[in-house]
Amino acid sequence: MSLKDVAEVLKYPTVDSVRKALARKTLALPTTRLPNRREIFIRTNELAGYLDSSG
Repeated sequence: MSLKDVAEVLKYPTVDSVRKALARKTLALPTTRLPNRREIFIRTNELAGYLDSSG
């Protein structure tokens, strides 16, 4: 999932706030960068597990 999608699912106000949370290590989700892509991605199954464990 892109950070835009993650921001929507986790109710962050902006994508920049998700980036800051990742930089501060307050969002404990592993990220993935694809070759030749600038964007950061989070695997859907990782996000689902995170939501399941926090809910």
